[in-house]
Amino acid sequence: MPEKFKEKWNNLSEARQQQIISESRFHPVGNQYGINNFWATRDLRSSQMVTETINESKTAAESANTKEPLVNESFRNDLVEKMKFRLNR
Repeated sequence: MPEKFKEKWNNLSEARQQQIISESRFHPVGNQYGINNFWATRDLRSSQMVTETINESKTAAESANTKEPLVNESFRNDLVEKMKFRLNR
């Protein structure tokens, strides 16, 4: 392990360290470039990001069935009033 990653490694939880060790078994590192590349591409943050899964199989018609308006009602009313004012109505 390169020296610059040791502090971050020590701050990781035991479970995350085991996960990275498991990942290392699938990455052949025969030279220093491979070792540096492996460690540079690992997520060594103490808390992992929570990702949201996206259902890409949903069609546009299914997505259009949302009940919430696309524009806030008060925002829309303000726009209408401003346009009326600009058109002198």
